Amino acid sequence: MHYFETATNLKFVMLTDTRIASMRTVLYQIWANLYVEYVVKSPISPVEHAGGVGVANELFEGALESFIVSFGILSVVTICLADGECTEHCLPSFLSTR
Repeated sequence: MHYFETATNLKFVMLTDTRIASMRTVLYQIWANLYVEYVVKSPISPVEHAGGVGVANELFEGALESFIVSFGILSVVTICLADGECTEHCLPSFLSTR
């Protein structure tokens, strides 16, 4: 399990094979380069996700999948907002059971 938490209490958790080295830097990159770019800066994507909706942004999800696939690993990334609402992304999505 890999974990990164922002100063605003936004949590990024990645589950991978135990043989994978620390992914904290990768989680930081997901926050700084993907989440901020596609969710925070988007005027049509709410930053607050009331009612358990979680991060529902197709551009973010596509960029996240491409980013993770570039590492050649299968992982599950969970993003938990300060209010406790979490969204899980199984990557790559073609292996997802959703």
